Parts: sequence; C-alpha cells; structure tokens
Amino acid sequence: MEVLVVVSIMALLLSLSLPALRRAKGSANAMQCTNNLRQLMVACTSYAGDNSEYMPFPNWGGWGQDLGGAWKIGGWLYFNKSNTVWNTNAHWNDDVRKTGLIWNYVSREPGIYRCPDVLPPYPKLSGQITSYNMNGSVCGYGSAKTFRLEKWRETDYLMWEVDPDNETDGWWWDGANHPHEGISSNRHVLGGTAAAADGHVDWLQWTWFVTEAGRPGRNTLWNAPDTWDGR
Repeated sequence: MEVLVVVSIMALLLSLSLPALRRAKGSANAMQCTNNLRQLMVACTSYAGDNSEYMPFPNWGGWGQDLGGAWKIGGWLYFNKSNTVWNTNAHWNDDVRKTGLIWNYVSREPGIYRCPDVLPPYPKLSGQITSYNMNGSVCGYGSAKTFRLEKWRETDYLMWEVDPDNETDGWWWDGANHPHEGISSNRHVLGGTAAAADGHVDWLQWTWFVTEAGRPGRNTLWNAPDTWDGR
C-alpha cells in the first residue's frame, strides 16, 4: 500500500513538472535560435567588412550564373556551380553549406544554420539545410549586385526564420525571401527570430510581421535601399 502511495505521489509530481520542463526547453531553444541567427548575421557583416562593405549575395533565384551571368561567386548559403535548377531535395545536403560565402566566417559550424526546434523531416529544398533565409532586399529583389551595409538603417531586418508551413516552390527553395513570404508562425510562441542590419536579433510575433510586410512604403522589412517598392 505504501509503495502505491509513493508511486502515485511521484506520478503526480512528474505530471506537475512536465509543463515547466517543456517551457524551460522551449526557452532554451528560443535562446539558441537567437544565438544561431546572430552568428549568421555577424558572419554576413564580417564578410561585408572584407569586401568593401558589400553584403553577400542572398542566393536570389538559386542559379550559379543568375541575373545576366553576373553572379560568379555564389551567395551566403551556397554556390550552385553547376547552374542547374535545384528543385528536388536530392540536391540539398550538408556539403552544400560549405560552398556558401559565410561558411568560413561561422567557423564551419553547421549547427547554427538551423533552429533547434526544427526536427526531421525537414522542409523541402533549402529548408533541408537551414531554418533561416536572407531578405531579398540585400540584392534589391533581383539585382545582380548587393548594397553596401551602410545603406540600411540599424533597425532594418535582413534575415529571419522562414515560415516552414509555406513549402511551395519559391517560398523556401533558394535561400532568399520577400517579406510577404512570412516568418515562422509555429515556433517560439507564434513568432520567430529576425536579425537586423546592426547585428541584433529580435523575436517578432507572426501577426506583427504580416502587418509590417503589408504596410505601404519603406519599412523595416521592405528595406532595399531606393527599391523598397520592389514587390
């Protein structure tokens, strides 16, 4: 009888502690996600510092020689040297990240490319190797060149967690996004992390992100210098 009482008490204590443990794990994962994105953004700005302050290409379009053949060195996430359409998951493996412009700037650490809350099976295409995408504003949503880092305001968001529910072609596949393609909506309490031009990282509520992406005029998301209306 005493054994049953002890077991019952232990079961009760466990049931009471599980929610707290889940919250603690969620907070730890959100903190790790924030740190990951901060390191990626610092790597991008470090690359810019070594390249006349020009940001790395955001992999817009996914080609190896995209946009009139002007793209010769790849982008922040990878370099598609074969110039093929990477529209199947077979092309996306861990080695792809090693061809990216910031690989050496992140100490060749693959773990920082993915939020710890993202578990297999991973989203399709570029979602196979990263949880984060770069704002297409970095290349003016289609230019062959990027802007100098000084052209953005400190509060302009240049990277964020992409919404994994948007898995149609064009949402996840290349490594760069329009703001209207969204931020994570099912992690970190209905929001996601976003990195600004000065390197700081914020948690942004999904509803705020959608509202900001729909706001007319240049804002913290539609922020390509002189091309904010490139939607």
